[in-house]
Amino acid sequence: MSVQWEEKYESGIDWADRQHRELVDYVASLVRAMEQGEGGVETIKIIKFLLGYVVTHFGDEETAMDENSYPGIAAHKEEHLNFKQMLTTFKVELDTSGASHHLTFKARKALVEWLSSHIAGTDRELALFLKEKAFKQEHLH
Repeated sequence: MSVQWEEKYESGIDWADRQHRELVDYVASLVRAMEQGEGGVETIKIIKFLLGYVVTHFGDEETAMDENSYPGIAAHKEEHLNFKQMLTTFKVELDTSGASHHLTFKARKALVEWLSSHIAGTDRELALFLKEKAFKQEHLH
């Protein structure tokens, strides 16, 4: 299983795509490390990265949704909350049991699913809304 940046992740919103690319790079590193039997070290790195990433990235997205009166904001924020709760569970498991094979596989599965469902789905819907709104505002003036 290889993970890399794909067109389906592309939103056309520069700041979001930069942040998403960084996430894809971390997930790809985790997958490569697991294939080499060294997933534990990468699991620690990616959980530490994600603890900061969710604050910055989710904050940026939620600000954009608030400022643009995005109609799907409640459901989108709910997905963010669920991801943060999952990440907290991973961090607790990491702190109590270390970077076990079980945690590493669980993290990989969850992150690959997140790329497909949230970034390629929910975030693209948000991006379409933001681009359409910007287009309309640009052409009204």
